[in-house]
Amino acid sequence: MSSKPQGKPPLEPSTSWGRYIHDRLRVLDINRQILATRLGVSPATVTRLLNRRVAAKTINVSVLCEILQLRGDARDLFLNLLKDGLIPSRAGHAGRATQASAGAGPVTGDARDSWRPHGAGLTILRSAGPGFDSHYATMELCALALNGHQDPATLLRTFQRSHSAIEAASESGWIRATDPALLEIRMRSGMLLAALQEMTLGWWSARPSIADNAYGIIAEDVVPRLHPSRHADERSELLRTEALRLNLRRAVLLREGKMHSDADDLLAGMARNLRMDQIGYAPADAVLIVAYNAQRIHTLAARNLLEQWQRELKRARDAIAFAPVSHTERARLHAILDYAQGVGAKRFMWYSQNSVGIRTQRAEEAYTMLRDLRQGRFGARATHDINLYHSSVPLFYMEPELECSEIDALIWIDPRAAFEQAMALLARAQRLYPTLIGKIEQQVDLSLERLGMQEAQKLEARRAWRADHAGERLPQAR
Repeated sequence: MSSKPQGKPPLEPSTSWGRYIHDRLRVLDINRQILATRLGVSPATVTRLLNRRVAAKTINVSVLCEILQLRGDARDLFLNLLKDGLIPSRAGHAGRATQASAGAGPVTGDARDSWRPHGAGLTILRSAGPGFDSHYATMELCALALNGHQDPATLLRTFQRSHSAIEAASESGWIRATDPALLEIRMRSGMLLAALQEMTLGWWSARPSIADNAYGIIAEDVVPRLHPSRHADERSELLRTEALRLNLRRAVLLREGKMHSDADDLLAGMARNLRMDQIGYAPADAVLIVAYNAQRIHTLAARNLLEQWQRELKRARDAIAFAPVSHTERARLHAILDYAQGVGAKRFMWYSQNSVGIRTQRAEEAYTMLRDLRQGRFGARATHDINLYHSSVPLFYMEPELECSEIDALIWIDPRAAFEQAMALLARAQRLYPTLIGKIEQQVDLSLERLGMQEAQKLEARRAWRADHAGERLPQAR
């Protein structure tokens, strides 16, 4: 065991990748004093390293990778993150506390917490188990890279190798299929793989298959073998919560693939596992309960059952209004229903295409609700909450999805404005959220069609827009 340094405990790192190094040291039972000695620097330099205030030339990154025992994909990911994290070594500027020009800046607040392995089932057993340490490191670094605006398609290709190795270990039998360490890493690996697939694969076309593939394998082959304790402890709660989120997410994807009856069956079997009458007394379940209700409500909209949709939406809002939760939590829960109301109104808009007046009314209701939600405090959070995205997916990835829903309604109100907004969103989604590209392309096409353009005119309109915005730095997600 390493000896503990004397004096005050060191401050927690203020950056997410510094926190990763800190946690990695803890797993390896190495304190900062030992790290400083092995790197040949002072303990104060190590503290600056964890807080993004050290020049690149100060640290031997190869030695750092060896100390942290990062190899293969994990090492490559770490070096890529570190490249954008350290202060560049430039003459006269090596010690200046500026951010690397290619970096995305330190991740703080909600964005940092969204990848942290707490509260959403990302970490269940907290121990790597035999032979899995490098895969755990790769998972953590992939989640961290998402917070650094790294391309999810590239991360998917990188992580696929680790996931395949984990599944091969499960099938080979060199470790028991019921071993807790194997079950944990299979669950975590499958959830991260599914999250990366959802951000990359085509909307409507390829994404629904994730429900049966990545999520289906976890739900049918992993979750039944994870045996929570009979006593209420942290691990048991994480297992229960993760299983609930997994099945709710599966229902979302099934409905996206127009498999409404399968989605309904999945939701119907979940009510008994949610503490539905304890919204104010089980904070961990509050978001899940409201998201569950929102998904049931949206199923009514998908079936064009307007009166039932309105009735259930009011009932869900009343439950939140009288729940003994904080003002902030109440606002967050209402935002989930705002999203459900906005996309529900949009659904009824599509059903009213033969009645121009009603269609316009529904479009205006949907657009106003979704625009206000996106511009408000909880827009990205509500998109994350209602869709039950995994905790590894940062909030800033949610904004393009919410804006895409908003444009759906705007097309029927102001097609010219919808075209402009969709083209700008398309430019951002190319790298940030590629799953939306096909969907936005259809929005652009429909907007131009609504303006009365033929195919040749549509191509010219796209070309003209790109020429007008060439070299322009388009707004990024907040």
